[in-house]
Amino acid sequence: MKDNGAPPRSGVVVRGRCLLTVVHPPMFTVSPPTFVQLLSAIHHCGTRAVPEEERYRVRLSNLVALLGAVLSTGYSLFYLFGLHAIAAFAVNNLFVLAYLAYFGWLLRQRPQVARSWLAATFGVQILLFMLVFFDRETGLQLFLVAGCPIAFLVFGHREQLQRNLFCVLYLVGFLVTEWVPSLALLGPMPDDINRLLYLTTVVVVVAMMVQVMEVFLVEMDRRTTALQELAVTDSLTGLNNRRGFVDKVKALRALSVRTARPLSIIMVDIDHFKQINDRYGHTAGDAVLVAVARALRVSVRREDVVGRMGGEEFALALSGSTVAEALATGEALRARIAQLETATARGVIRCTISVGVDTVRADDPGIGVGMGRADTALYRAKQQGRNQVCELG
Repeated sequence: MKDNGAPPRSGVVVRGRCLLTVVHPPMFTVSPPTFVQLLSAIHHCGTRAVPEEERYRVRLSNLVALLGAVLSTGYSLFYLFGLHAIAAFAVNNLFVLAYLAYFGWLLRQRPQVARSWLAATFGVQILLFMLVFFDRETGLQLFLVAGCPIAFLVFGHREQLQRNLFCVLYLVGFLVTEWVPSLALLGPMPDDINRLLYLTTVVVVVAMMVQVMEVFLVEMDRRTTALQELAVTDSLTGLNNRRGFVDKVKALRALSVRTARPLSIIMVDIDHFKQINDRYGHTAGDAVLVAVARALRVSVRREDVVGRMGGEEFALALSGSTVAEALATGEALRARIAQLETATARGVIRCTISVGVDTVRADDPGIGVGMGRADTALYRAKQQGRNQVCELG
């Protein structure tokens, strides 16, 4: 039956007749982002344009700007409906826009300017309202004290000058609000309003500091985890490096001893890799390493461990595999790599591997003994002509 491009139809047969009902395809619609998605987009705004090590600082700054805009909006509503202060309401809305302008600088890929803009907006807002609209009994000047830890979170180590400058300005601004009489355009506030503003300020300042510190701790934990992962990961291939491989194989050996299951080691070396580097260049050689590493990783089970020992040498630990099973796996790896083609700027590269196999025995004093036997088997494969699988026994 030919497809004439008509919309799909469904039919119902009634007494030999087919009642056709045209079913129109649904119209393409774009669902609006959820509130959580919107917050996530704001939180990660501008992170793509900066290095990985600076992204957490951008996220912290985004949080501060978002809190500033939200809190300023809340105060604007209080000025309008609680105090009926149109002037304070209008001026404060300008600072709401100023906080949002911070994200404009980020979108223009000016993160340093954005952070300075944010810090200046925060300080000028508090100083202006304390010197023009309110007196110090309201306690709003305490926001300037909260500006110092925020400055330490927003500005990085390379921005020590900006960080220290804004900290000094915040402290000077706090002293100015304590000693310089305010114009107090809103007039003297009733005691209950002053007390409400003061207590609200304390609660908000503490909440801001706790929230920012919480995000800071989360980011530090994430960075610590990333550094720990980096310490055991080969940067070129993404496999475990020697340290990471040994640590994970130690855990596998402990499991093997408890469960009396075998643990086999496969050592792999790319044949004539120096010639590949000499003929095609080190960039092409790196591409071969990455391709071989990917082939090794996808050829074993999730519970197995794959690592790059250095140079063109790799290792695999097969949990629960006997030597015979490891030999079969090694042969499958050898055949797969022999068919592997790596496209480079200087041509397609094909390579082979030599494989050595042995098992970690229960009486071995450490996993290094079993790895050493597999390594000896690997060199036997090299001596016998390469592109083959050998075991020591």
